[in-house]
Amino acid sequence: MRKKRKPLSPLPHKGEGLTSFKNCVPTSPLPHGRGWGWVFFFSLLLISCRSQSDMELERLLDTLDKDLAHKSEYIHRRLTYVDSLKHALRLAPGDSTRYSLSLQISDEYMTLQCDSALAYALQSRESANRIGDTYRRQESDIRILRACSNAGMFTEIPRLVQLRSVADWLPEHRPTYCWAMIGLYEHMRSYYAGNKEQSARLNRLTLLYRDTLMQIFPPESGFWKKEKAFSLQAQGQYDEALSLLLPLYEDDEPGTRMYGLNAMSRARLYLDKGDTALALTNLAASADMDVRYGVRENESLLALSRLMYAKGDYNRAYRYATAAIEDAELLDSRFHFTEVTGIYRVIKESYLQQLRRHERFRLRLILALGATLVVVLCGLAQLFRAHRRLTAARHELHATIDRLAEANQRLDDAGRVREYYITYLITASSAYANKLEDFRKAVNRKLRARQYDDLLAQTSRPHSDDFEAVFREFDKTFLSLYPTFVDDLNALLEPSQRYPREGGSLCTEQRIIALIRLGMNDVGEIARFLHYSTQTIYNYKHRIKNHALTPDTFERDIMTIGQMT
Repeated sequence: MRKKRKPLSPLPHKGEGLTSFKNCVPTSPLPHGRGWGWVFFFSLLLISCRSQSDMELERLLDTLDKDLAHKSEYIHRRLTYVDSLKHALRLAPGDSTRYSLSLQISDEYMTLQCDSALAYALQSRESANRIGDTYRRQESDIRILRACSNAGMFTEIPRLVQLRSVADWLPEHRPTYCWAMIGLYEHMRSYYAGNKEQSARLNRLTLLYRDTLMQIFPPESGFWKKEKAFSLQAQGQYDEALSLLLPLYEDDEPGTRMYGLNAMSRARLYLDKGDTALALTNLAASADMDVRYGVRENESLLALSRLMYAKGDYNRAYRYATAAIEDAELLDSRFHFTEVTGIYRVIKESYLQQLRRHERFRLRLILALGATLVVVLCGLAQLFRAHRRLTAARHELHATIDRLAEANQRLDDAGRVREYYITYLITASSAYANKLEDFRKAVNRKLRARQYDDLLAQTSRPHSDDFEAVFREFDKTFLSLYPTFVDDLNALLEPSQRYPREGGSLCTEQRIIALIRLGMNDVGEIARFLHYSTQTIYNYKHRIKNHALTPDTFERDIMTIGQMT
């Protein structure tokens, strides 16, 4: 039995028609002390059942989405089969074979391309006329009637097909003719959905043909029960219709074309009853079978897009409506294209609004991320600057520590020099005191012995050896304190005026510089120490300064001799 078209109701608002569980709450008092336990138990059971149905629906929708991605392959496979039939038709030897092939091609095109279905139905009737077979002629007329009905060519039907009473048809064709007329009136009712009077009239005609079918079929047969269920559905008796219809579909094999057609029938009944959850499950199964079998008259896919829109799933609603309108264009059905276009515009507008909202959200998110990035970069810059300042402070601290260490070293050196000076002074003072005591004793002894001539001779001789001993001791002491004195002094002088190292002793000019280094800046003191005249010391000092690399800073440079670098 071919799937019958039912007009779609006006597009629902978002959330309208969804199943409510309000009536499931018990109104009678619950057992004392266990009321909340029963509520909790039934809530868990309800949630579990709902979750299972949602999972099954999501599985069917995922399967449908995957098959929609390969829709062109399914269509191509079916068109390839139609091409093989056309090739056989061109090679057909007689009218009988051409009739059968034309009728078969028309049946294939019935849900693929309406104008081609009509053309091959007309061609089959020509073959039937040539044969002169009434059975075949009436069979062709029913195909023409169905093709015009699917294409929405309602005004062309009287010209192409002679509409007559059911009794005028052969008994074999009466059920098929009734189904074709029911399909025609349902298509017309969908086309004239805005005209309540016309829709009511077409509904009455549909019920008349269903009553006729129930008179044709034996009572309690499968076809009779189906027509009875459809009549009960039209009268609003949905539970009675389900009790008749569902047992007939129990043996349907999933994955077949008949399974998809019967799923659409169940979906219509559940939609009229208001059970959206079961309607969605059956619509998804039916739409998937339509896609797999390359059917462009996909009423189930269009109805599914409406319910997805009502649930707020605009992405799927738009995807299904887009596939439906593409098929409607290629199907070349006037009323079907008009029906799909009206729904498609509403769904597309909602989908575009959702896209615009998402775009605005993404823009705000990008701006927020950009602002966050700027804040993070500023924070990183601050951290980097703080790290640089910390590094500079650490380097400065290390430099300060080094300077303090150097100062401590100089203090240690100064303390060592001071201790050495004190030791040298005490030793030298003790030695001179001993010599003076010895000289006093010798003078006293000679005076007592009246050895005036010896005393005069002894005091008349200069004591040069004593001065040389003092200078040697000075040189030794000074060089032990400043071992690099000669090299440091040479570094301040021109290369041609530099002094050679003479192993542990200093010349007069070097002694003058050494005394200045020790802080003896008075020329008179230097002259008395070295037993030279003041002018001689000036001359020595002036000559050394003239041979310095930087005469202007020579005296300051002398004070740096022997310092730590």
